[in-house]
Amino acid sequence: MNKQLIFNSKPYLINNKNYSSLQFTIFFQIPYDKKYIGYDNLLKMLVMNSSLEYNTEESYNKKYKENMIIRQSLNIAKFNNNLFYEFNLIVPDPNKVKNYNLEEAFKFFIDTIYKPNIINNEFNNYYFEREKRFIKDNILQNKKNINYYADERYINHVDDLGIIKENLANNLEKLDTITPKDLYKYYKTNIINNTPILIAYGNIDDSINDLFYKYLKIKKKNIIINKDYYNFLKPSNNTNFIEEQSKYYQSILYTGYKIKNMSEEDILYLTLLEDIIGSNKLLFKKLRIKENLVYSVSASANKNIGLYTVVTHIDNNSKDKAIQAINDVFNDLYNKKDLKKYLNKLISNLECIQIRSLDRRTKSLDDFINNKFEFDLTIEKIIDEYKNIDINKFYNFLDRVTLDTVYFLRGEFDGK
Repeated sequence: MNKQLIFNSKPYLINNKNYSSLQFTIFFQIPYDKKYIGYDNLLKMLVMNSSLEYNTEESYNKKYKENMIIRQSLNIAKFNNNLFYEFNLIVPDPNKVKNYNLEEAFKFFIDTIYKPNIINNEFNNYYFEREKRFIKDNILQNKKNINYYADERYINHVDDLGIIKENLANNLEKLDTITPKDLYKYYKTNIINNTPILIAYGNIDDSINDLFYKYLKIKKKNIIINKDYYNFLKPSNNTNFIEEQSKYYQSILYTGYKIKNMSEEDILYLTLLEDIIGSNKLLFKKLRIKENLVYSVSASANKNIGLYTVVTHIDNNSKDKAIQAINDVFNDLYNKKDLKKYLNKLISNLECIQIRSLDRRTKSLDDFINNKFEFDLTIEKIIDEYKNIDINKFYNFLDRVTLDTVYFLRGEFDGK
């Protein structure tokens, strides 16, 4: 049973007098449906460049500058079956800029969202076709890059549930099936007719509510989000070894690790594994400095699907030795003395980052969003968790980390 997150339709106000700007953030949660692949890519390009009133980029950008807008953006994030549209407006603090018209800038922002560049219930065809062409050309150009190409091939092999390989790059033909009318229907249903979560941040007081209530039809209600963020990949019974020949000069090796019987509780331990290896540069020290097996090495964890991936640019003859060396790094963590040393260094590094983060303009806002939406832990919470970590539980987790997929893209000339 997924947890329910409950929000108010009334705006959330976060006061911070330390900076010279205000930020308005508007969240829409919509259900993810793979039949709409490509819709979000198009909307991200279309919505923030024009509006019904300012229906050319020239007129829109002119008004954008007149309103002294620092930044206006649309971010789209996917957490399994949850899609979040995050509209942001950053403007100067009216208390610090003489004769600044905050209301006009806010109206411009709201009209961008609620009154897009629509003709006869469909997006402006000229801009629609242009952005579609740009997106397609960009993806096709990226596919010529070895790292992009190798990532896509690896994802297709390691993703047994079709969670991350259901992307536009793998379904580019779907872009041509989208029409301006279909796209607007999707946008109208999920954004215009949806109830948003409203946030204002900066040197503000309750009077800022007047802007929201004047330009948005806010009805008093609870907004309920089913927290369906996770869908953990299942390890195969045996490690999958895939090798493909490429036209590129270099060779790239991917080792993908999944977790047996992964639960939401394991996200903390997967985060710790990523942080310990990363902050102590354990892979780099082992594979590059000590063994001289790779040209470069990087690693990352996708916590929402339970996947840890190590990527190395490598000489063909070093492949098997590199796989063994990566596994050695995992096995070395069972040395409790070394693990505690790594953990203490990690905590020390995080405490330095925590101090520096206090100067970040959006820290209070980011912490509020992460806590309220439960997207991620704040750095303070992570430090507290690491200081009180149960080493035995971490080792229980480590016992379940399984080498699931080895993908090797063999370069034609191997960089020689």
